[in-house]
Amino acid sequence: MLLRSLLKAAGGKRGYGRLAVLGVLLLVAVALMLPGAALAKGKYGAWVNLRASDPTINSGTSVSLMAKVHPATGSATLQAHLAGGEWADVATKAVPVSGQVSFTVTPYRHTWYRIVWKRDSMPTTISNVVWVKVFAQIHVYAEPGVYASGRGTPISITGMVIPRFPNGQVFINITVGCMTVAHIPVNLTPGPGDSSVFATTWNALAPGTYKIKARVGRTPDFFGANGFTSLTL
Repeated sequence: MLLRSLLKAAGGKRGYGRLAVLGVLLLVAVALMLPGAALAKGKYGAWVNLRASDPTINSGTSVSLMAKVHPATGSATLQAHLAGGEWADVATKAVPVSGQVSFTVTPYRHTWYRIVWKRDSMPTTISNVVWVKVFAQIHVYAEPGVYASGRGTPISITGMVIPRFPNGQVFINITVGCMTVAHIPVNLTPGPGDSSVFATTWNALAPGTYKIKARVGRTPDFFGANGFTSLTL
């Protein structure tokens, strides 16, 4: 009856109308046979929704991942992957009667998360994917050296980037007033924990207040960031 009604609505005198309706019905039939289609239609009634307390953080900052699971039973496994990586289990919790499950994570790089719900013989249900976006942290420090007549005053510039950035660089910009007096690329080396460090020296030829900005650029693993300090000679 449904097919006959659709064909009539499409205009029985036009062959392409009938073909179009038949094509739509065929697609619907195939979709209903696909794995997971029964869940979408509510046959099992299982669903999982995941959200982050803050989807954008600084590297090394903790964030809560909260899931709502229905039915409120079985187990919820948090999975994660980095850019270009594979899904891996992070932690598993039993689903309480409230159906609400939360996990606390501390990403240092862009990380994607999802929940895999399981209960006995019921089909596995996978939640939506949540991307926690991460900005690098960069800290920069400046100290004056000993003045040497005719050669200026050396400024020692050091700093740290979190997370570690193998074979990376930071770019140091030095200004006096509105004038840029130096632009220095500096290679990063491994630092403590999940960090990289940098160090360089620049000679200031005159007294003044020097504003120093260190920048690390965007990578597939994190968004870039700026660090600032100043020094008066």
